[in-house]
Amino acid sequence: MTEASAEQQGYLEDFEKLAARASRNGGAWVGDLRRRAMDRFRSLGFPTTRDEEWKYTSLEGLRRARLRTIDTVTGGARRHDPFDSGDWERYELMFPWTGEGKTGPGVREGRGRGSDAGNANVAEKGSNRVAAGARDGDVFIGRLADAVELRLPWVEAHLGRHADYDGHALRALNTAFVEDGAAVRLGRGVDLDRPVHMVFLADAGQESNRIVHPRTLVVVGAGSRLTLVEAYAGSGGAVGCTNAVTEIVLEDDAELDHYRLVREGGGTFHLGSVQVHQSRNSRYRSHSVITGGAMTRVELNALLDGEGADCLLQGLYVAGGSQHVDSRTAIEHAKPHGTSSELYKGVLNDRARAVFNGKIVVRKEAQKTDARQSNRNLMLSRDAEIDSKPQLEILADDVRCAHGTTIGQLEEDEMFYLRSRGLDAAVARKLLVHGFASEILDGVAIEPLRDGLTNRVLSELRA
Repeated sequence: MTEASAEQQGYLEDFEKLAARASRNGGAWVGDLRRRAMDRFRSLGFPTTRDEEWKYTSLEGLRRARLRTIDTVTGGARRHDPFDSGDWERYELMFPWTGEGKTGPGVREGRGRGSDAGNANVAEKGSNRVAAGARDGDVFIGRLADAVELRLPWVEAHLGRHADYDGHALRALNTAFVEDGAAVRLGRGVDLDRPVHMVFLADAGQESNRIVHPRTLVVVGAGSRLTLVEAYAGSGGAVGCTNAVTEIVLEDDAELDHYRLVREGGGTFHLGSVQVHQSRNSRYRSHSVITGGAMTRVELNALLDGEGADCLLQGLYVAGGSQHVDSRTAIEHAKPHGTSSELYKGVLNDRARAVFNGKIVVRKEAQKTDARQSNRNLMLSRDAEIDSKPQLEILADDVRCAHGTTIGQLEEDEMFYLRSRGLDAAVARKLLVHGFASEILDGVAIEPLRDGLTNRVLSELRA
């Protein structure tokens, strides 16, 4: 076995503590999964800029920090809505949260800011059944730790089976520490009556030099529909890292609207990985909004593994100061008659740097594929940088595919027009930025959430 490096040693020590603590939870397969993943992380080590996939994003700051692992659900985070999205009904899971007499996330339903107003618990140890339109099969909304401990068959069937970690050190590290996070499953033919809102919070008071590895598993049964809001937020400048992995499985004719929101604290590294597996005629809609954080890298991979599968990826990243944002997407068409559409937009100010790498792969057997991809960037400062690389890899011969990228600044004529109508420069600029970003934000169907995100994006822009 490869000898551990100095930067890996702390993770290995933390792993052995986890292995001893969780050895009896969920069956032997969980322990085997963790051990294989840690062995792989030990072999791979952290990626460097010498690796092609990490050419423009350095983890040197993370390596130097020598972070230590803490439990995903420990602590006593203040319950609030980190995106100020107001009043809307949802089932909510909050990590971390200390409720009355228990440590762990709260699972609640209701409405209000956060879920403080008029709410009631709807889960006992996460094993709740929600009667919202379920005709054939259960609904599970709760802690991943509970789903594992209950030895639910769909967990073993999917956890760690889709987010491949063989060549990916950070996924391997997350899988090695898989213990808790969120789990959602809809059986066949379920149309859930409200969105599921999961919030992973890093409070300003959180101890520095800590890393968490939240894991999310979502399984949407045949013919079912789900709206999922997955939010990561924090405040303060303490150095820390969120290393998150989400696995999503859509069975035949399933539909998922997925909102993934990131607004971490000023000293935080956010490393996110989303793996989607789509079956026949399934529909996946992804809406990503990134603001805040010292360095954010999110990888989203979708495998369209059923005929007629449809995928939409929309993303917005807003960065200023010395922030670094890396967005990487991969859509793989494996079966015929698949469709995909992708639009990512970036707004960069000050000395911020962004990276976009989007790849569409069309396998030989995926005839009649229709795929489009675009990346557009608005530069508000001469010192901001963007490295944009859209890619197509087409092995089939009966397809329609297109891709492109644009990089530009605010139009002087548009600024002049707004200034001539009495607006000062800061207000005029925010209006133009809002017009640029609205194509993505308008895709958020939950109106209070859309308004909150719009306000958040505009607040990130200094006059």
